[in-house]
Amino acid sequence: MRFKSPTQDSGTAKQKLFKLDELPTSIAPPQPISISDFLNMDFPERANLLNPWLPERGLSMVYAKAGFGKTWFVLGVAVAVANGAKFLRFNADKPRRVLLVDGEMAPNDLQRRLTLLKELNSSTNNLQILSDGLRDDGIPDLATVDGQKWLESCIDGVDLIILDNLSTLFRSGHENEADSYQGIQDWLISLRRNGKSVLVVHHAGHSGNQRGTTKRLDVMDTVIELKHPEGYVASEGLRFEVHFRKARQLLGHDVESFEANCVIENDIANWSHGPIINADEEQVRQLRNEGASFREIEKSTGISKSKAQRFNV
Repeated sequence: MRFKSPTQDSGTAKQKLFKLDELPTSIAPPQPISISDFLNMDFPERANLLNPWLPERGLSMVYAKAGFGKTWFVLGVAVAVANGAKFLRFNADKPRRVLLVDGEMAPNDLQRRLTLLKELNSSTNNLQILSDGLRDDGIPDLATVDGQKWLESCIDGVDLIILDNLSTLFRSGHENEADSYQGIQDWLISLRRNGKSVLVVHHAGHSGNQRGTTKRLDVMDTVIELKHPEGYVASEGLRFEVHFRKARQLLGHDVESFEANCVIENDIANWSHGPIINADEEQVRQLRNEGASFREIEKSTGISKSKAQRFNV
């Protein structure tokens, strides 16, 4: 409930409630409904643009440290949604219109990556590109009202807006301050209210968590972190783990972490995926297959007997 500033009455500070006729005329009056009426209301089920985690009229985020494959991941998502196709463990039931707003990559680099995606159907216009590098004046600051209105002018009929990335497209305010993000959050919610899904790409900090205020996560339906597998070396190329850090309405297998790998051969990006394999677990499995006891494994590897037994191999 909102209050006016305290007024003095007989030396005691009291808070005066707003009356209905004192509300700003630009705001519709509140209309509470009973719990019974609310429970009897029919709401349409939200389908997924990409099963199981990217909902219609939803807000999602993908974050990772620099060089971990964020843009590769969201390009795969964009192409799958636009074509009604599969990407990794995910699938789109039907084609949807996608707007990719890229504020970071040079246009030729973005073009090169897209041409490597064999799932891309270049004959469809479902995937539209807004590239900062194709504009002499760049993409306006989307943290401002003018920038937001500018983008809204071209999203009619768009189902999914991908914003890559938060740092380059939203340039005003302080990254670590929750108050600085409030206007951005309000805008994202308004896009959702108007039937849009938004996927925001963001950087992780040194700790591995998404960089800046955690307020960004409050309204997100899904938050995905990409991270390198244990023991990863740069020569392995594009290889990362997919972890669901927040997933509303998802349970069980849908939110299990997994590993993704992309190998480029003959100018085609070939994606594969599988379960995350713990290095210690794999070592224990190999030694057990060779007939070693848990005590022998502990002595030769330093992996405690109790830990080795927990791997259930």
